[in-house]
Amino acid sequence: MEIDKKLKSIILNELDIPPLASKSCAHIELFANTAASIEGCRGIVEYGEDKIVMNLGSVCAKFCGSDLIIRSFDGEAAVLCGTFHTIEFC
Repeated sequence: MEIDKKLKSIILNELDIPPLASKSCAHIELFANTAASIEGCRGIVEYGEDKIVMNLGSVCAKFCGSDLIIRSFDGEAAVLCGTFHTIEFC
């Protein structure tokens, strides 16, 4: 198990990929302040027009704003739309 972690670290380093960009963590892409694509979701914690909280495993991401909606969610990936005012990790 420890060898697998070391090998993974070496490969990520050689390919110049940040260690956190692996499958074991979430990946969030923002499109201005009007859309977010999230991969690595584990569930929806809270959902409302002004706040959406997504479970990302070891952390939650809280999107606050106006007219927020979850455009799509398949259990592992989500697309959020609306106007984001703040994004917090908790």
